[in-house]
Amino acid sequence: MAAVDKAPRYSEATRKQYRDAGYWNDTTLPEVLQAWVEKTPDAPFIKTPDVTMSYAEVHAAARRFANSLLELGLKRQDVIGIQMPNTPEYLISLFGVTMMGGVLCTMHMPYRANEMEPLLRHGDAKAVICTAPMPNHDAPATMADLRGRIASLEHILVASDTPPEGMLSLPKLVAEGGDAEIADPPRPVDFCLLCFTSGTSAAPKGVMRTHESFTCDGRIYSPTIDMTADDMVLTGPPFTHVFGLCCVNATLTVGACNLLMPLFTPENFAERLVDHKPTVVFCAPAHIAATIKAGLLDGADLSSVREVVIAGSVCPPKVAAAMEERLDGGRAGQLFGMTEVILVMQTTKESPPEIRHRSTGVCIDGVEARITAPDGSVLGNDAEGELEINGPTILAGYVNNPEANEAA
Repeated sequence: MAAVDKAPRYSEATRKQYRDAGYWNDTTLPEVLQAWVEKTPDAPFIKTPDVTMSYAEVHAAARRFANSLLELGLKRQDVIGIQMPNTPEYLISLFGVTMMGGVLCTMHMPYRANEMEPLLRHGDAKAVICTAPMPNHDAPATMADLRGRIASLEHILVASDTPPEGMLSLPKLVAEGGDAEIADPPRPVDFCLLCFTSGTSAAPKGVMRTHESFTCDGRIYSPTIDMTADDMVLTGPPFTHVFGLCCVNATLTVGACNLLMPLFTPENFAERLVDHKPTVVFCAPAHIAATIKAGLLDGADLSSVREVVIAGSVCPPKVAAAMEERLDGGRAGQLFGMTEVILVMQTTKESPPEIRHRSTGVCIDGVEARITAPDGSVLGNDAEGELEINGPTILAGYVNNPEANEAA
């Protein structure tokens, strides 16, 4: 039985509830990309210091890759793992896999064989996409070792023109795939992402996202900070993390441009901020603290930045305040999210600094949250208890983990 067959599904009552309320619709992730290709094909979707790719170019590359995956014998709802940094190849892979109806299973860059094996095994992954060998990690060799241990894993796709023997070249698959429309495209109820929330335990907590619930989050989150097609969006968190993926989703939803940073260093972060003029910045507290400590933002022209959105860990108020002090009229605020609930809270544009720097704000449209006591009673302000969240972005349940589902 494949992983998608073990994943909990939303009930018809839940689907009707969120469709009737206007939160869910029939749009899949690749169709959001297609819509911008039809509207603004030449608008930039990906930007790096060396490469700019338009919406039309990304869509064409993704479709060729999707057709290559189908030629390999992969099918709709097959799980395909990925371990790559924030690069154009990652985004082409994301849209190529979802375009042919596959499920992209994300794995963080620091992971090695022992961390990745339970994730790929839990997802019954049929293929995996990885980087070429690097000084600190020979990813192809690691994936080859895993292929020998995981019965479902057939294909290793390497971001190299010359992959090791027995592996496939990701650039070649992207360049040489067919241009035909996908004959059996994904449906809104199909899964598109598999992310893990508790690391590498014997029973991983895998969260499968449908196109309905994932595209919904982009539509309800992006208005909270007035994102538009004119934005240049710098995403600090990795695309292997749900935070990073949701930033891409929000950027795609409004037709804006992703300014990529494959590896965080204070120098890389400062260079993107100063030289490439982002308007919206998603980052973690550590990104800001390290860059300010290095003195790289002293006297820097950050006049392009109107929103800095901080998340990923608890942000000391002084860190948010120090960042806002360096902006020319821009704001620093915070959001809260989890793999299970995506992005659910955001400080509002109208909030004063003492709120934006000290809280994660209020629930976004359609999401409800409350604090409860062990007996289930709802607690008031300033009380400690269990956080309960409900809304259209909540997971249906963990994959093949009844104990975790019962506890949740």
